[in-house]
Amino acid sequence: MFICRSRGGSGILKATIFLLVLFCSPAAPWGTSGVQRQRKRPSEFVSELTNDTLTKTLILQAVEDSKTNHIDSDTSRAGLACSISEILFSKANNTNEGYIVAIDGIEYTNRTNAYWFAVRSGGHNPNPTWASIGADGLLVDLYQLNTVQLSDDSRILTVGPGNRWGDVYRRLNGTGVSVAGARVPEVGVGGQLLGGGLSYFPSISGLSCDSLRSVEVVLGNGSVVTASAQANADLFASLKGGGANLGIVTSFDLYTTAQDRVWFELNQYSAAQIPQLLAALVEYEGAAEQDSKAGLIFSPTSNLTAVGLFYAAPAVRPSIFRSFYSIPPYQALVPPKNVTLADLSPAFSSPVEAPTKFDIVAASTKVNLELYQQIYNAFVQTSSDLSGSTGGKAVMLCSLQPITSRTVIKGRQMGGNVFGLSAEPQMCTH
Repeated sequence: MFICRSRGGSGILKATIFLLVLFCSPAAPWGTSGVQRQRKRPSEFVSELTNDTLTKTLILQAVEDSKTNHIDSDTSRAGLACSISEILFSKANNTNEGYIVAIDGIEYTNRTNAYWFAVRSGGHNPNPTWASIGADGLLVDLYQLNTVQLSDDSRILTVGPGNRWGDVYRRLNGTGVSVAGARVPEVGVGGQLLGGGLSYFPSISGLSCDSLRSVEVVLGNGSVVTASAQANADLFASLKGGGANLGIVTSFDLYTTAQDRVWFELNQYSAAQIPQLLAALVEYEGAAEQDSKAGLIFSPTSNLTAVGLFYAAPAVRPSIFRSFYSIPPYQALVPPKNVTLADLSPAFSSPVEAPTKFDIVAASTKVNLELYQQIYNAFVQTSSDLSGSTGGKAVMLCSLQPITSRTVIKGRQMGGNVFGLSAEPQMCTH
């Protein structure tokens, strides 16, 4: 039997958003442990949710509303039958009490029937159905959990998993603080933080997940818990980069950093300049060990290479990037300027047009110029072969992301994460 209960209330529906409780991978059914189960259609599931008339009415209304609202994101097309998303939002007596109503009691391993679900935060993963479920299941879309609230002392930011980082940066504009979010504005908060995450300035804050102070999680048994270094510490440690399979996170508390305007420049270079660019990249990696304010994006293709340079303070061409200044760009995409993150992030907007499917792989190495050149050569050759074999329908993208020892050390100081990185300069290639 499914039990509807409200946190902070005694049997009274005080608020908000119903969550289907599960902890399965986004597009896969709950693990059956070898037990064969019969899948049920969404309409069958909704009809069995509860005998409570009020609860059932709210859920059915939400399913009906969501058929025309935010069913598919730009990057996950699946032709949904229905979606549990905007169930109901209200505040009890104009307070924040009891804002989670959990649908409890989904203990799949003890049931003879199974339902298929998916959970979505921002839906940025471009593989079709990875952030969706199709017509045979229910999508739990968290986009209405979109709180962005700064504490009175500006030290803690509370964000809901339904936000995308571009929205968060805009909300923080003018506050004098920021957080270690994604560099692409369309990326969802939930996936970025639970997956680890790289920000513009990882040497200052570590990985994005290292900035977590606490998370609110709905567990598989329907309970709503807070996980932090002090409470449910094992769960908290696992969520810092461990992915979305441990529960549905409904709120994140993040430590902020003092930050207003930053320096930024974005250039494009020709393929013939790759040897110079890779040498400049290696020189930068050495310099970045001494300056935590620097950040960089290095994205080569077969023909052109984009290099984004960032500095976490107003500046005029910071000297840490001097190895790049001597290489004339093929095209200046964004000239040097001092901007806020809200102004910066649109330069890296990457909407993906459907139908699109990605296969994403990554590897980390030590700093080595010869190896970088070999990686680039292999990338160009493989990209050419792939394009030729698919008639130009498939392409390869590449990104070289320096990880400084400061990034790893800062993460350890903040309590650590699941990755176990060594505290030395390294390169993440994906």
